[in-house]
Order: sequence, then structure tokens, then C-alpha cells
Amino acid sequence: MPMMVVSSEEFELEIMRLRAPASSIVKMDKKGRNGAREIPDEIRKLIASTALAGEGTGKEIAKAFGVSQSSVEAYKNDAVSTTTYDKPNADLANHNDKVRERIRGRAQNKLALALKYITPEKLQSAKATDLSMVAANMARVVDKVTPKEPDRAVQNNIIFYSPQQVGMGNFEVIDVEAT
Repeated sequence: MPMMVVSSEEFELEIMRLRAPASSIVKMDKKGRNGAREIPDEIRKLIASTALAGEGTGKEIAKAFGVSQSSVEAYKNDAVSTTTYDKPNADLANHNDKVRERIRGRAQNKLALALKYITPEKLQSAKATDLSMVAANMARVVDKVTPKEPDRAVQNNIIFYSPQQVGMGNFEVIDVEAT
């Protein structure tokens, strides 16, 4: 506020203006089922993001946001309520797909990193099953968060080939005499 000389009357008006609340809290009309409050779309998106990212159990998220566990599951599955699972909300579905895409990107980076460390030397010194488990688990994460499109299926295949070493017992032995 700039400094200036003002009359007592102007000074009192300015003090009253500063003491008046800038905004007021307005109670929301009860619009939902059985008189419950309607959850704003942005809050639904936040709840869905939190649930998809695994930042707590359904019960913990429900308690933190003051909604039911079934609402958390519905929002996570692109629906605005348990009765609309068969009719996903387009805006919520679009938001959830973006969240899933971020999660999928992280999982794919971890998958690439795990595959980078599966070297021929490690295959010889470690069990291939142990190293492949990390890659297989990351592939499952990628598959789980990939949106299912009916016309185009996305499939990530990881194939590990571990040939058996051939020993002397696999060959017929021929004795050759030196002449």
C-alpha cells in the first residue's frame, strides 16, 4: 500500500476494508445421493491419481479425502460412482490415462535398466531366473498400466534363451591309437 496523507475518514474506511474478509466460506448444496455432497471433478482426479500411484491403501485414501473406499475404486476405474462402472467419465478417464502413462514410463525405464544388467557374465555367474524375474515383474507392471484398447492390443514380450551346455557325456568317445 503506497504511503500518503489521507483524511481520518479515508483512513477509517481503509482499516475497515482491510479487516473485512476477502472471501467467505460457502456451504455446498447437497446434490449427491441421499443428500451427500457432490465431489468436485478436480478432487476425483486427485483421488484417482493418488490411488493409481499407490500412495496408500484404498482405506487410507478414502479416510484422507472423506469419501468411501468404493468411491476411491470407482474414480481409479474412470467412473464417478460404483453405479457408473459401465459408463466411464471421459474427463476422468483421460486424466487417469495420463497418470497411467507416467507410471508406465517409469516402469519401462526400470525394465530397460534391468535388461541392461543382464549380461553374459552375469548369466554365467548368477541364476538366469533371478535376473529375469526383475524384467518379468517390470513387464507385468507395464502391462497392468497399459490402457486396454479393443481395436489395438499392446503386448510386451520378453524372451530369454538359455541354452544348455553340452558335456562330454553327450558325445560318443572314439579311442585313437597313435601310430
